[in-house]
Amino acid sequence: MADLTTIVRVPGHPAAVQAFTDNERTAAQRYADDVGGTLESLL
Repeated sequence: MADLTTIVRVPGHPAAVQAFTDNERTAAQRYADDVGGTLESLL
């Protein structure tokens, strides 16, 4: 859990929230783009 730095929130779909590490930042952005979500820093 300590390695997680970014969360993707999906409006209206709380179960679709996903967390990513700093190394997965590109994947987080891609997921956000695909589902209409927003990136939030956990730091």
